[in-house]
Amino acid sequence: MKPILCLLMMLCWALSAQAKITATVNRSVATEGQSIELKVVSDSRKDGAPNFNILSDAFVLGGQSTLQNTSIINGKMQTTYTAGINLIPLKTGDITIPALTWGGEKTEPITVIVNPASTKASNIDLFIRSEMAPKTVYEGQEVIYTVSVFDRSGLTDGDFAPPVLKDAEIQDIRDLPLSTVQENGKTYHKFSRQYVIFPSKAGTFTVEPASFRGHVYQERTGVSSDVFSSFGFEPGFIYADLASQRKEVYVRSEPMVLTVKERPAFMAGKWWLPSTHVVMEETLTPTTDEIKAGDAVTRTIVVRARGVLGTKIPDLTMTDTPFFKVYPGQSKKENYVDEKGLIGIMEQSFVLVPVQNGTATVPPLTMTWFDVANGTEKTASVAGKTFQIFGAAVSAVQEPPYQQAEHIQSAPLLPPERPLYAKENNWLFFIAGLSIGFIGAVLLFFAAMMRPDRRRKKKAPLAELYPNK
Repeated sequence: MKPILCLLMMLCWALSAQAKITATVNRSVATEGQSIELKVVSDSRKDGAPNFNILSDAFVLGGQSTLQNTSIINGKMQTTYTAGINLIPLKTGDITIPALTWGGEKTEPITVIVNPASTKASNIDLFIRSEMAPKTVYEGQEVIYTVSVFDRSGLTDGDFAPPVLKDAEIQDIRDLPLSTVQENGKTYHKFSRQYVIFPSKAGTFTVEPASFRGHVYQERTGVSSDVFSSFGFEPGFIYADLASQRKEVYVRSEPMVLTVKERPAFMAGKWWLPSTHVVMEETLTPTTDEIKAGDAVTRTIVVRARGVLGTKIPDLTMTDTPFFKVYPGQSKKENYVDEKGLIGIMEQSFVLVPVQNGTATVPPLTMTWFDVANGTEKTASVAGKTFQIFGAAVSAVQEPPYQQAEHIQSAPLLPPERPLYAKENNWLFFIAGLSIGFIGAVLLFFAAMMRPDRRRKKKAPLAELYPNK
């Protein structure tokens, strides 16, 4: 029996000596947007870290860290290995942190309670708001989404994540100027960013909220900022790394409902350009009323559409006339942002070469668009202009060369009387330049040697250097 008892005792001792792994959080009750520090501790060496990615459905995963700590207790050395991560809850209520595996061992699940953040700004140091206008639009119509972060906790850095809407094009257009505002008697710094949303499908949708993620400085336990401020330093300046530690923060706005209407039936088959204001401007060069054969007219059209991306403005078309051969150029499209939102700009040019004498009119151009404010179809147009063409050759009427239009827009050629020796006799210039450089270097050398401070002074006699005493 004694061998069996000894074996059982050794087995119990081995089980008790087996490595242990535990998971803990710094708080079991948190407020929405408040970070939770999760630590997994083992008393045996582990490679890497636990798979924290399984927490991404319920939390925003922040910075991770690993730590090895060795201590001596009652003369016995003990080493622990810690893997930590900063978690920010994505929802409220009871959230379970599942069992984590590290080196073949598992932790026990942990449940944390996340309470909704207070809606009163006076009770919190960091909160977020978003606005969206309009909330009922047509397909492709511009929606302005503005998200703002209000801070009095001392943000050191951070950035926004845009709202999310399926079947829509979303772009950030600008950051609004930093401002200081009052909320319930408290002063906040306000950071804002604007986005444009262009829904491409009719229906009722939920715009998933924008969010902000950044860092603030949090005072370390036992280190008082008064010690440093007594020397005249501002909080968070020179001593920030000593008196404070960076803390990750995350806030997310509320989801919003967007209603998207289908385009009207009377716009079927037409170019769909939903806007609040569209203008078309024209520039004709030359500005005179008479054109001589061999010259040309350059017609430049600029279209500006509010609430529209420049890429959504259609290209214009212009066909030949009895008096002009038309050569279209490439269109240039870009965007401009002002205090009201986005403005799409399209610029397109045409070169018109005269092919026949007489009174010729550059025809008008029009563009159809949809007024989202009134729900009506409208057109933007330019009137064109009448010219008097003279001196056009008969041969030009038959086949005006396209190269002529290109030549008008290109830089002038070099004059034909330009001498050719600059190209044929380059070696003569090379030898002449080399000779001049060599002679100049020799002259500079002798000039430097003839400087007064360079001349060798006459040595004094020894008797003068060492006079008899």
